[in-house]
Amino acid sequence: MYARYWTTTYPIGAALHPVCLFRILGSTLDYGRLGLPVLALANPADRVNAFTATAAAVARLPRGELEVVLDSENTHVIAGDIFAPGSNERVVRRALEFATRAAGVPN
Repeated sequence: MYARYWTTTYPIGAALHPVCLFRILGSTLDYGRLGLPVLALANPADRVNAFTATAAAVARLPRGELEVVLDSENTHVIAGDIFAPGSNERVVRRALEFATRAAGVPN
């Protein structure tokens, strides 16, 4: 299924930039001064990303919100028609609510 819907081969440069950014930000970013609104969606059972690290980072953000997604068919891919269609509607609704509020749009 991956071959049909995703790119499975990437140039090495595609991985280097995010890794470098992560290394720089992870060691130097003052999360408490980041004024941007951030919505993180995560599943505690995800075996790719550390949920505790995500939760800790979001907790340090003044405008950070963590949405725990437990109803997805996949613990890592938490929304999407192929791997997690059951959580699509809720995740989209939550993201739109967050973006609307963050942009200051009245209900």
